[in-house]
Amino acid sequence: MTETEADGRYSNDQTYVSGYRDDCSENLDQEVVDYFSNENQRHIAAKTEYLEAKSTYNGDESTRSMYSESLKCLPLMFEGSMTEDELHSPANYDTNEVPFLPLPSVPVSKTVSIPGNSGGVKIPNTAGVSYQNWVITGLYAPPGKIVTVVSPARKIGQIKVQIGAHTDKLYGKEPLLRDPQISYSFDITQATQKVGSPYGGLIIVRFTGPDNLSGDIFDIQFDNVVEAPHFILGQHTDEDWNNHIKNRPAPWAVFEIPNAITFVVAARAENKKGAKIPESVTPTLEEWKEYMKRQDKAAGVEDRPVAEILVLDSQISMGSMHSGYPMMAKLNAVNQIFPPDGRSIDSTVQSVGIGHEIGHNMRKQSYYLNHVTVNMFFFYSLPGTRFLNAGTWGRGSRIFSYIKSGQPNIILDNGNFDIWTDIMRIPLDGLDGSGWTNDGSWADFPEIIASYKDLPREELPDGMEEMTNLWVKKICEVKQMNMIKYFEFWQFPLTPSTTEVCNQYTEEPMEMLAWIADIKHVAEDVDGCQEGWYGYANKCFKLSEERVTYDGAEDYCNTLGGGASLAALENWKDALLADWTFFNSEITRPFWVKEIPNHAEIFPQAEDYEVDAGLPTSLETPDKRPKCHYGASLQALGGRKQRCLSPVNAEPSKQFPVLCETNQN
Repeated sequence: MTETEADGRYSNDQTYVSGYRDDCSENLDQEVVDYFSNENQRHIAAKTEYLEAKSTYNGDESTRSMYSESLKCLPLMFEGSMTEDELHSPANYDTNEVPFLPLPSVPVSKTVSIPGNSGGVKIPNTAGVSYQNWVITGLYAPPGKIVTVVSPARKIGQIKVQIGAHTDKLYGKEPLLRDPQISYSFDITQATQKVGSPYGGLIIVRFTGPDNLSGDIFDIQFDNVVEAPHFILGQHTDEDWNNHIKNRPAPWAVFEIPNAITFVVAARAENKKGAKIPESVTPTLEEWKEYMKRQDKAAGVEDRPVAEILVLDSQISMGSMHSGYPMMAKLNAVNQIFPPDGRSIDSTVQSVGIGHEIGHNMRKQSYYLNHVTVNMFFFYSLPGTRFLNAGTWGRGSRIFSYIKSGQPNIILDNGNFDIWTDIMRIPLDGLDGSGWTNDGSWADFPEIIASYKDLPREELPDGMEEMTNLWVKKICEVKQMNMIKYFEFWQFPLTPSTTEVCNQYTEEPMEMLAWIADIKHVAEDVDGCQEGWYGYANKCFKLSEERVTYDGAEDYCNTLGGGASLAALENWKDALLADWTFFNSEITRPFWVKEIPNHAEIFPQAEDYEVDAGLPTSLETPDKRPKCHYGASLQALGGRKQRCLSPVNAEPSKQFPVLCETNQN
C-alpha cells in the first residue's frame, strides 16, 4: 500500500506491504513482499499455477481436481494477459465428456437484449431457495475461445457473465465422469471485457447490483460466440424448432417456459446418453406450463417471480437428481422432460422425479413431515400419477398387512415413506384418486398448505410430534371435519390441544372410516379356516407347493377334500385374501386361479396388462407393479414379497402352483 488517508493512519513518506509498513516487514519472505508490492504478481501467480496444472493434466481424479481448482482464479488471469493458446483445454482432455464440443462453425458477433431483474430472490412461503435469476442469452462460448463482452456503462459493476450452466462441483467424487468444476463467472467491471473458459458453455447473465428492476432492457454485445438451440414457448413454434433452432451449433439446448420452468439438455443424440427430443416439442412444454400453474397453486405461490431451472449433466453432486437453483439431473432425465412415445407427463412415472425436486424447492419446513411430503405437489398437479408406484392400487392390501402386524406405532419415525404416503394421501384420494363423495378430495390440498402461510413464530412446530399434531389440526380445520379416528388408526400421538381443535367438528369422514373398517373386518375374520388356509366369512384359500398345468389345477384342488376347488376371485376382498395367502407362502412364481371376468373391477389400476376372456388366468407380481405391503409390515411379519399381484393370461401347459378355495361350515 502506498495510499494515504485523511484520518492520518497512513503517511506520505511510508510504504506499506500487505497492510504492514515496510519497516515492519523486514522479516517477511522476499517472495511475499514481491507478491504484494507488484500489482501484476497476483495475475502472474494465478496463471503460473493454472499452466502448471494444465501441463500435468492426465485425466485421473487428482489432476482433474488440480486443474479445476486452478481455474477458480480464471477471472483474475483475464485481468492480466490471456491468450487462446493458454486458455485452450489440456491436450489430452476427453472431448467426448460433458460439456461436449459444438458443431464446426464460425464464431460470430451477436448483440442480445437483456431484460433486467432484481438479482437473487427467494419465493415467499417456500423452502427459501436462493434463485439467482439467470438470463440465458441463447449464446455459447466455444471452448478455449476468448469472448469479448461490451456492456452499457450503467451496468458496469452490476452484472456477472457466467459461462456454463453446469454448476455442480464434484470435488472428492470418484470416479469422475467429468472434471469437477466446468462453469465459471466473471464480474463485469469494464465496458469492454474479455472472458472465456477452456470448457466453453452457455452464456448466462446474472445481476448483482441494487438497480436492476424488471423492465430495464439493455443490450450486450458478445464477440467470438456461437448460437445455442434456445426454444421459448409462446415465442417459437415446432416449425421454428425443426427448421432452424435445433441445428444451431452449441451442444446444449434450452427449452424455456417463461416465468415457469427452463430445461437445459444435451442438444444432440451423439452427446452420450443423448437427447431424445421429439420433433413436436410444443405439446409437452404446454403440459409443463400447466403443471407449473397447478403446482404453484398447491404451494401457494402467487405471481411467480422467477422460473425453476433444470440442468442435465453426466454427473451431479448428489443422487440422480437434486433440488436447488438450478435443479440438476443426469443426462437421461431428458426422458422425464419429454416422455418417450409421445406420452403425457401425467401418464408416466418418468416425470415425477422432476416434480419431486420442484416440491423440495416449494415446501416449507413447518409441514415437511418427511421426504415424501414434497410428492404431494405433483400428486395434486398430475392426477395420473396418483395411480403409479405406491398409489391407490394395492392400498387395501397394505392396510390389511398393517393391521395384521398390530398397527405398530411407527409414525414418529418419518423414514417410513411408504406408510406416510398413504397417510397423507388417503384423506384426499378416495378409492380411485379422484376423491371421496363427501369426505374430501384433492381440492382441499392447496387450502391445507395455505393454512401454514405466515404462521407466527410462536406457532411454528418444534420437532416431529409438534409437526404431526399441527398437520392433524390443519386438516380438521380445512375439511371442517373431525379426523381424530382416522389418525388414531395410524397411532398418531395426538395431544389434548389437537383433540380439542378437531372435536369442535361433529362431522366425521364416514366413507373413509367405513372403508378401513371393512378391511379390518376381513383381516380379523379368520375363524373356521384350517391351519395353512387363509380366509374370511368361511371362505378360505390355500396356495399349493406342487406345480401343475392349468388343466390339472381343478383336479389338484379336488384332491384336498372338503369341497375344495380352483379359487375364483369375485371381489376386492377375495383379492386381499389371495394376496395375503401369497404373502405367507414360500411361493414366488405365478399361480393358477379361475378366469376373472370382472378383472378390471377387482384390479382397476393395474397397468399394461391384458386378460382375455376364456383363457387360462394366473396371478403374478411383475417388477413394475406397486407395493402391496409396507416395509414395516414385512419386518414385523417376516414377509418377503411386496409387489402387488396382477392377473395375466398364461399358456395352459405351463406348470404353476395353484390357489385353491373351500367353504368351511
